[in-house]
Amino acid sequence: MSTIVYRNHWSCVTYNRDELRRKRNLQKKHLQETKRKLFFVTISIILIMTLGSVFGSFMSSAKAITSQPQEYKYFTTYTVSYNETLWEIASFYADSHYDGISDYIDEVKRMNHIDNIDEIRAGSVLLIPYYSSEHLQ
Repeated sequence: MSTIVYRNHWSCVTYNRDELRRKRNLQKKHLQETKRKLFFVTISIILIMTLGSVFGSFMSSAKAITSQPQEYKYFTTYTVSYNETLWEIASFYADSHYDGISDYIDEVKRMNHIDNIDEIRAGSVLLIPYYSSEHLQ
């Protein structure tokens, strides 16, 4: 059995070749185990960050959807007064659900089967659409 001597400034250590081989093998195993643990920790962190990002974006999308109040479309009857025009009625009931007052007027004309605005007279009863955030039953 041959021996190997390691010297430094403070000490002198003597190993035989078998002991030295075992020591190097243990160091290699320890290094491999450390690399394996580091790999699994890195993969775990990446997985947690990815899931957090996906879940966070899902939650913010859900919050954005629920933060807007729900609006419902309703219909009511409206009796036209003397000298009242469909434009005046539409300017009161039309809202952001329509591209403009003329879009609202077109819907009222379609619903009430009106071809000509001059057909509307005082006392005429119209079906008028409107939106509300209150849920009526």
